[in-house]
Amino acid sequence: MQGLLLLIECIRMHVATLCVVYHLLIIGQVCISLVFCTGKAYYRSEADSYADEEKATLVVDNVCRKYGCLCENNTITCINVEPDRFNQHILKLIDAHSISFTKCSQKRLNLHMFENFTSVRSIAIHDCNIQQLFPSTLDSLQSLNVLNLSRNYLWNWDEVCLVLNQLSSLQTVDLSHNWFSKLSHTGQCVLNKLQHLNLSFNQVSELTTVPNAILLDLSSNGLTRIYGEWPLSLEDLDLSNNPAIEQFPSLSLAPQLSDLNMDNCGLTVLPLSISPNLQHLSLQYNRLTFIDFDSVNLPSLHKLDLRNSFQLYSITGMLPIRVRDFRLTNAPMRYLPSDFFLRAKNLHFTEMMPNNWSCDNCLSKWAKMLPVKLRPDMDCADNLPDNCSIGISKRVEQGAKYILRVPYAEPAILPCDAYGELPLFIKWWLVRPKILIGSYNFESQVIVMNWTRNGAYKIIPGGLLLINVARKELVERYRCDVSNSKGNASQIIHFRLDYSSWFHLEMVKSVFWGSILAAMITCGITFIFNLFWITCRQIGLWWIKRIDRNSHVREMVAAVERYRQRQMSTLSDTYHKKLEQIRDNYRQQVDQLCSSYTSQSERFRDYRAAQMESMNQHLENIRDNYSQQMCKLRDYGSKRVEQLWEGYERQVNRLRMFSLHQRLGLMRKYKVKQQYLNKLVAKFADNPSQSFMKPELYVPKSRSFVVKNYLCWMFVMLITMYLAVRIKLRVEEDQTCRR
Repeated sequence: MQGLLLLIECIRMHVATLCVVYHLLIIGQVCISLVFCTGKAYYRSEADSYADEEKATLVVDNVCRKYGCLCENNTITCINVEPDRFNQHILKLIDAHSISFTKCSQKRLNLHMFENFTSVRSIAIHDCNIQQLFPSTLDSLQSLNVLNLSRNYLWNWDEVCLVLNQLSSLQTVDLSHNWFSKLSHTGQCVLNKLQHLNLSFNQVSELTTVPNAILLDLSSNGLTRIYGEWPLSLEDLDLSNNPAIEQFPSLSLAPQLSDLNMDNCGLTVLPLSISPNLQHLSLQYNRLTFIDFDSVNLPSLHKLDLRNSFQLYSITGMLPIRVRDFRLTNAPMRYLPSDFFLRAKNLHFTEMMPNNWSCDNCLSKWAKMLPVKLRPDMDCADNLPDNCSIGISKRVEQGAKYILRVPYAEPAILPCDAYGELPLFIKWWLVRPKILIGSYNFESQVIVMNWTRNGAYKIIPGGLLLINVARKELVERYRCDVSNSKGNASQIIHFRLDYSSWFHLEMVKSVFWGSILAAMITCGITFIFNLFWITCRQIGLWWIKRIDRNSHVREMVAAVERYRQRQMSTLSDTYHKKLEQIRDNYRQQVDQLCSSYTSQSERFRDYRAAQMESMNQHLENIRDNYSQQMCKLRDYGSKRVEQLWEGYERQVNRLRMFSLHQRLGLMRKYKVKQQYLNKLVAKFADNPSQSFMKPELYVPKSRSFVVKNYLCWMFVMLITMYLAVRIKLRVEEDQTCRR
């Protein structure tokens, strides 16, 4: 047994030793891990700090990248960076020649921030939402040549002028895509070296004084009037995309003008007073009906662009001699004068398709004067030469009526494709009644009007009849008579109004579908208006009924509350009266009891000597009787009070049920919410703090105290008298014994 115990003890010691060794190994491993982790963190922190120092060095070395900009070849380009963040004291690139900010967001700009860049030549801050320029002293930017403030929200021209006047070397100013509306004081901007001013894509409607510039771009502004005079140094003028322009200075006052762009300006007549030095003229998308090249003096014209002239029906005269580029497309005219290209010896390029050119040999002589490579591809058959002495080219088959249909209230051109040897005359007649309208002489280009019908008729160069406004009373047959020394020819044109647009398949262009759409919209608006009216009417009636109903409810609630208050006050008065009666009765009975007790005590006072013992018992009986009567009186009063309180509670509950039934009846009858009734009841209800509590029976403390004191005094007197009688009897007995 002892050996077994020794073995167990040895095993336990070995286990304890192993546990200690295991704990020591764990502690050592943790220490080694801490050492390695600390060393690794130390080396990592050193590496990170080295990388941060290297990055900081890069940032300091490349200060542009710090602000998100790109600096190369003396050019600073910033995208999505505000100019205010651009600190010239930090960026020491004072030799920068060009600074550009794009797609930034800054409402106010002060060019004073670029004062340290004395060598800057170009500053571009576009698409940056700038609304205001701060004028300041800009003496250090005297080498600035280009200022680009396009695609912003600038609107105050006076602020811009104050800034521009301080930049004496400025040559190019781009203020396009801003919000300028009136340029009434452009004469305040005095820039002697200004060459290019771009004010396109603004909202300028009137221009009082034309700014001084060599290249002036006023396109896409909605201009209506331009006052003043063109600068004498003006060479390039762009007035395109101003379809409502009505008045502008004479172009002959700009002697150096060489490039004129008047695309989509709503021109109906070619301006006759144009600078003789003009070299490029673009008149696309205008409403020109005819052009007479003999009436304009364009000896230096090199390029003429008449593409998309959708209302050009006639061209007379010859093309200027120096024209090299001629473009005419989408025009309704069918032929050109036979000698149109006679002087154009320098012509190198033509664009004359698509057009509806006539294949009549007598009308297509103009095409044969062009070189083969410049001729338009009219896809005409090679017919034998026709007799071109006199005639009219038919636009319809032989024997068919030529009917010209024109939309209502649109201008109409009645063509007369006449040809023949000179002198050639055209006369226009109204068939019924037969009235001579006028005549045209091809040789002298003289127009004689005999009847204009209040300005409705007009003969234009080329012998075409112009109807200014197509109306119902002008629907008739018109005859074109052509005559010369070889004979005469005639053609009848049936003028009709074109109502096809009324039944066009496209809803936007169709009057019929447009009318249906307008009718549907009108019906829809009327329907919505009726619904709105019915809804408003119903709401108004409901509101009136609600007010009436609420007034009735208010009156009923007021009446019910007044009735309830009267009943409650009556019940309270009755309760208090009965309670006072019970109290008075109780007091009277107590007084009677006290008086009877007093009388009985007085009655038995004379018998205290003889009847001491019976007196004590009788007094005890009287006291017990008094106590019993007091208890009976208290019980009787309590029962009466309980009965009175229960009756009061029943009546109060009956009144509450009556009020509740009245509320429910009002809610069902007048359809009002309970919340509204509660508010009304709260207005008419009594003070909720006043409530009736169950009363306690009143016992007069002063009289009970007197009775108790009187009884105690009587008891003490009786005992005293009893002791005195005993003492007296004892004395008499002693005296008798002595005797």
